Amino acid sequence: MRIWQKSYVVSCNLLACVLFLTPITVHAKDTLKNAAQPQTQSLDIRNIEDSSIDVFDVLSRLPQAEIAFENGNYALALQHYRYVHLHDPNQTQAALGYADAALALGKTRLAAQVYGDFTNKNMRAQNGLLLANILDGRIDIPETHLRTYLKTTPSDARLWNMLGHILDKDGRSDEARRAYIQAEAAGQRPGLSANNIGQSYLKQGHIGEALNAFTRASGEAPASHLFDNNRRLTLLLRKDYTQALAQLSSDRASQLLKDAGIIAHRQGEKKLAVYFLEKSIALNPVYDPQAESYLTRLSQ
Repeated sequence: MRIWQKSYVVSCNLLACVLFLTPITVHAKDTLKNAAQPQTQSLDIRNIEDSSIDVFDVLSRLPQAEIAFENGNYALALQHYRYVHLHDPNQTQAALGYADAALALGKTRLAAQVYGDFTNKNMRAQNGLLLANILDGRIDIPETHLRTYLKTTPSDARLWNMLGHILDKDGRSDEARRAYIQAEAAGQRPGLSANNIGQSYLKQGHIGEALNAFTRASGEAPASHLFDNNRRLTLLLRKDYTQALAQLSSDRASQLLKDAGIIAHRQGEKKLAVYFLEKSIALNPVYDPQAESYLTRLSQ
């Protein structure tokens, strides 16, 4: 799935790429009441006034959360979903969104806690709890569990995505890509299947196929920086620097070059990795200790 595999692209969180599909928040009182005391020494006695959380303000956070989630901004989505969940713990949409965002950010224990409150009445929560436990290392032979759950809920694209990543990790890339295609058929959000397929190809070193997949993902979800970053990173690996860095701020270009340097090093291209890291440091307006440390190790 927050959105690239750790072993490859830093800019796309693995959990995010594993899990999230359709746009899909512990507890507090619904309202806060402050009663004004009557003014006993004044003839101007006012009625007691209640001040409450504006229900429209609370509910307006839901579409904001969904948009943020759709665009891969899981931290912002978590913030909005949590706000709604705090004021209405029984709001299922907000609760599941809160758990999904937590899962995408790697907060597996939080996700499991929120999913657990709904597992008795919601299959999506049951599946989410399974995913949280898999990512937390609590499930033995996760492929078997996933295939069992998929027999009951084949329409949950998150399960297909997780299965795909497990198969990819196991070196069964063709099966993994078929799982990602099944996730797309199950109705996940635009671009994610193509992005995961691109990751699968990149892991095998098939740069051309990976670029085609990432280009498709970026086209299907043009607002997603995660997918666009993966496309640009692949262009950097092909040494197409002009297209890779076109119309980017210096901050984003610097991060992109650093990610590309790390990938290049893991693919055995030390000189290219040094080149990317040097360019990243030169472009960055602030000191980046991670890039500096990585470059120092490569230069030794």
